[in-house]
Amino acid sequence: MYRKTLNEKQIIQYIDKTRENLNPRCTVTIAEPGSNWIEHPEIAKHVDYVMINSHPYFSGVDISNASNKVLEEYLNVKESLKDMISLIQKITTRN
Repeated sequence: MYRKTLNEKQIIQYIDKTRENLNPRCTVTIAEPGSNWIEHPEIAKHVDYVMINSHPYFSGVDISNASNKVLEEYLNVKESLKDMISLIQKITTRN
């Protein structure tokens, strides 16, 4: 969804189709910016855990505040999707 090539319904269909084609012991997830998880909580119902891509650099956040921005994003997602395990998958910074 981050690149706007798929909408929420399409992503859910891909996730569900992927799950159908995998061994039941495999976990299924996608990685999205925290704001996408908060804006589209329905997707979280179709994954085993939430993976967050955080890009403080591309958001214009100075390196000195990058870790605070990542933590804030993580906590916002965790609060929004209380029952889901949330992990930070990727952080993009530049010094």
